[in-house]
Amino acid sequence: MRTRLAWLLPLGLAVGCASTQPMRQVALDEGCAASIEQLTVNPAFVPDLAQPKLKPKQAQFADYAACLERDGVRTGAALFRIDKVPAPSTVTLTIGSDPRGTLAAKVELLDENFKVVRSHGFDEFVRRGMQYTLDMFHNAGDPPVRYLLVSPDATKVGGVDQHLGSQTSTLFVGTGYYMHGTESASSRPLGDAGLLVVSVRPQGSTPLKY
Repeated sequence: MRTRLAWLLPLGLAVGCASTQPMRQVALDEGCAASIEQLTVNPAFVPDLAQPKLKPKQAQFADYAACLERDGVRTGAALFRIDKVPAPSTVTLTIGSDPRGTLAAKVELLDENFKVVRSHGFDEFVRRGMQYTLDMFHNAGDPPVRYLLVSPDATKVGGVDQHLGSQTSTLFVGTGYYMHGTESASSRPLGDAGLLVVSVRPQGSTPLKY
């Protein structure tokens, strides 16, 4: 039994270490795309009314992104096709807040020629619980958009993602109960890696829940 436990202990430690490995970063020291057109296009998630229980799964930014060089600066960039749902539509980028790191994302909406129609910095994201979300509305008559480009917001990378929490404990003390509350704060790094989901749906439909 001791021999078996001695063998399992290192395995358990190895599994524990693997679960806390940092987010994977996009390699910027290898081949780099010289233009957005050279990036692989990823499909945005589109809800299926026939399968309402089918939900998107968060994946790492590095799973979608590659190195892109613009104006002499290299950065990770992920390109998504978002015009499968006709206008009016809502495109939502969801960023997961994670102890290993939160992607400080910048978003650019592009037309069919990969020209920027409009852009959004990380300041425009709204934090809801353990996620940051950005809803982008595309209405009939707006300049047409076909692609969404996600890259790190250089002005926010290196910052801190602050979370406040509270916990209440109840203790029975003879004739009654004593309640005690505590507050906690956690700091998570904002960087160029993290978890994300890109989805597009018709306007007016029920928002997706992750």
